[in-house]
Amino acid sequence: TYRYLGFIYENENNLLKSIEFYSNSLEIFTKLNDIEKTAFVLSHLGGNYFTISNYKLSLEFYKKALNVYEELGNNIEMARIIGRIGVIY
Repeated sequence: TYRYLGFIYENENNLLKSIEFYSNSLEIFTKLNDIEKTAFVLSHLGGNYFTISNYKLSLEFYKKALNVYEELGNNIEMARIIGRIGVIY
């Protein structure tokens, strides 16, 4: 449910609260080895940090998400993340 709360707060533009819940869910999904949900959360953390202009952390999370999407062979999400990384640079 942390992931859903992160998503809700993200949609309400309460990004610091969203980051808090996404970070909690990331810890859980990592321990559970739930790769798809981990990638989702990493991507959204990257987006939230981008929105609050923390480009260093945004890039860090986007690169982690990209690695996971590569592992999953998800070309669509890989392209999306590469585009977002390009915007940072």
